[in-house]
Amino acid sequence: MNQQTRIGLQNLAPGFKDPQLDSQRVFRQVLQAMARPGHIVAIDRLPEAPGPLGGGTAALALTLLDLDTPVWLSPEVRDTASDYLSFHTGAPLTAELGAAAFVLVADGNKLPDLSQLALGDAEYPERGATIIVQVERLRIAPGRRLRGPGILGHVDISVDGLAEEFWPALHANRQRFPLGFDTLLVAGDLVLGLPRTIMLDPGEG
Repeated sequence: MNQQTRIGLQNLAPGFKDPQLDSQRVFRQVLQAMARPGHIVAIDRLPEAPGPLGGGTAALALTLLDLDTPVWLSPEVRDTASDYLSFHTGAPLTAELGAAAFVLVADGNKLPDLSQLALGDAEYPERGATIIVQVERLRIAPGRRLRGPGILGHVDISVDGLAEEFWPALHANRQRFPLGFDTLLVAGDLVLGLPRTIMLDPGEG
C-alpha cells in the first residue's frame, strides 16, 4: 500500500461503530419497512457519511451492499463517496444501470432512466434491482395513495424531493409482478419501503 493510498483511507469517514450488530439492527429495520409499505421507519445507529450521502442512506448501503451486489451510483455519489462505499462494503461499481443489483441516488429529483433497471426474470424474479433514493421529506399525509400486501386498506404518503416520473414508473412496475424493482426512499434517518407489490390508486400513476 503506497503512501497516497494510506492517506486516502485515513480520510474516509468511518462506517458503523459495531459493523456486525449495527448492520443486523438496520437490516431488521429495512425488513420492517418493506413488509409494511407506507409505514415510515426510523433508522438508528447512523454511521458518519460523506456528502452527499445522509446517515440513513449510508446505513442502508453499509447493510445491504457486499461483494456480490454490483451497485450503480448517481454522479454525485460516484464523485464523492465511491471510495467510502467500496472500502466499507466491497461492492463492485458498475456503470451499466441494468447490471446493478442496487442503485443509489443522492437526489430524488435527478433519477436515472428507471426503465433500464434490472427486473429479474421468470426463473429468478428476485434478481430485480433495489433502488435507494434520497428525498427531502417523507410524511404520512395526503399525496399518493398506496394499496397492496402489508397495507390495511390504503395509506396516503407525501414525498418531497422526488421527480414526478417516479410515480408512473412505479405504476408500470406493479404490472410486471413478480418481476420488477423494489424501492427504498430515505429522508434523513427515515426510510419508506415500496416493494414491487405496491399499487397506486387509479389516476395516480
